[in-house]
Amino acid sequence: MNHEQLSHAYFLITPGRWQMALKTSLLTVILLVFGSTVWAFETYDGCEDCHGDFLDSPYTSLQDGTNWGTNLMSGHEAFVGRTCDACHKSGSKGEVFLNFSIDGVLSKSCVGCHGRDEDVTGECSGLGGMAVECGSGAGLRQHHESQVGAGTCSNCHSGDATPVGEHIAPFNYGQNRVVIEDSCDADGSESQFGATGLDNDGDGSRDGDDSDCAANSPPTQPGTLSASAVTASSATVTWGASSDDDGDPISYQVDYRRNGEAPWSDGGSTSNTSQPLSGLDAEQSYDVRVTPNDGTEDGTSRSAMNLFETESGGSSFSINAGHSGAWFNPDTSGQGQFIDVVPEDQFMFISWFTFTDAASDNPNEQQWYTAQGNYSGDTAVLVLWETLGGKFDDPQEVTNTRIGEVTLTFSDCDTGVMSYLFDEGELQGEFPMIRVIPGSDNVCEGLSGNSTEAVDINAGMDGAWFDPDTSGQGFFIDAHPDPEGGNFIFVSWFTFGDATASGQRWLTAQGGFEGSFAEIDVSETTGGSFDDPEPPVSVTPVGTMSIDFTDCSNAQLSYSLPADPAEGDIAITRVIDGGQALCEELMGED
Repeated sequence: MNHEQLSHAYFLITPGRWQMALKTSLLTVILLVFGSTVWAFETYDGCEDCHGDFLDSPYTSLQDGTNWGTNLMSGHEAFVGRTCDACHKSGSKGEVFLNFSIDGVLSKSCVGCHGRDEDVTGECSGLGGMAVECGSGAGLRQHHESQVGAGTCSNCHSGDATPVGEHIAPFNYGQNRVVIEDSCDADGSESQFGATGLDNDGDGSRDGDDSDCAANSPPTQPGTLSASAVTASSATVTWGASSDDDGDPISYQVDYRRNGEAPWSDGGSTSNTSQPLSGLDAEQSYDVRVTPNDGTEDGTSRSAMNLFETESGGSSFSINAGHSGAWFNPDTSGQGQFIDVVPEDQFMFISWFTFTDAASDNPNEQQWYTAQGNYSGDTAVLVLWETLGGKFDDPQEVTNTRIGEVTLTFSDCDTGVMSYLFDEGELQGEFPMIRVIPGSDNVCEGLSGNSTEAVDINAGMDGAWFDPDTSGQGFFIDAHPDPEGGNFIFVSWFTFGDATASGQRWLTAQGGFEGSFAEIDVSETTGGSFDDPEPPVSVTPVGTMSIDFTDCSNAQLSYSLPADPAEGDIAITRVIDGGQALCEELMGED
């Protein structure tokens, strides 16, 4: 599993078939790209009945009967200034990616003109199983639905959101060499081959006839700013929402600076009304500025001088490998987090086992998330991901979607605070965290100078493990060796099942170990609500698990779940390369 989430999909094209391949990719993208894990057509054959051959000349528009005077291939070349690299991945006649091309600016290939970034809803699996963005072609798919018939696209692309307005331009528009400037076609650049341009949002109205193309009203000034969760190096800023008379989606640019200093620092852009800031200096007062934007222009900014002052840096406490392991909020017992830290890269990976929110469509069901990113000092700011579509102990492909951000701040080896902010803004908050296993702070403290006695299973086994054959599922381990006896290990298992609307399932296991071997009981926790102590959870024994560690990076896990019924053996290894360093150090290895 890499530290980065990658998203590219492609066709492999031999030089001798470049024209046929481009024919296939450019028009197929209109109907096919970025809305589902299922592709309607793998070639242009599915479109040819309506649009004719891609190289037939002259092409006649089905919309208004205009004769282009050339074929579709040459027409598309004209739109991008005959920049072959705007569509091709590896040279003028090389392979074509649907959403990636070799040009340094026009890097989105087909979707650069036939989709909008604002319509993207997440990550899906495209042709050949490659990861692609979902939803980017939603407007043109909706247009085809109105022309060909309901269900033509939506039966497969059921995840499309309502497209943003006609006035929101595709990424390539207005870029150097691209002759199209305005998605409302006020300059005629989109209608070079006909009386009108594209129906970008699929509502049946084009160009100036679409109400979205009326004179824009900028968003109103944001409401009063406030700050919370202030530490020595981080804070969360919140403000009142702007409104927009045109109904345009609003994003906010957040900037900050030490009081009175220049210039402003970029705090990021968000569609929420809250934004975490990190990497701040201790004992400093900060100004904050929030500027709204509706996709067309900025509204009036709201600024606050001396909005907050960061806390004292104290003893300059820093996150270390000893923070790996199991943590939870005592107020929501039955939910929790597993943390895996790699100090060499200042990288943190966490899993969060919880439940759906009480106000959701499917309340009180098991839910789990993962988060990853870098940390500095006592604070980690991580991207939050949701993984769906898998099957219990099975290599069925999963989809990963960014859904928000979490911030973890530790005051010492035993206590921390986790704040969360979901991208859609419906969930945000913070809670305290403490160790699940009392006394398991010994390695964290030991890294500050105290000695640790080595055992076969040691605290360096803590962290994230998985089976590469079922990537997208996995385990978190927290081991607490006790030289006086009472060795204890706690495991969480993030997987899938049939009992929840999301398809997610998580289990926990705990018990003692001896040497390299642990045989422990497995339980399932159900009935809770997201970050809420009510209703009380129910914990049910469901089976057993054994883990036999062969070294610091590999183990054999066996399970038996009689109620499912299910049993099997899984060879597990580290999720994060380098995570074995502490284990080897504690064992005295070179």
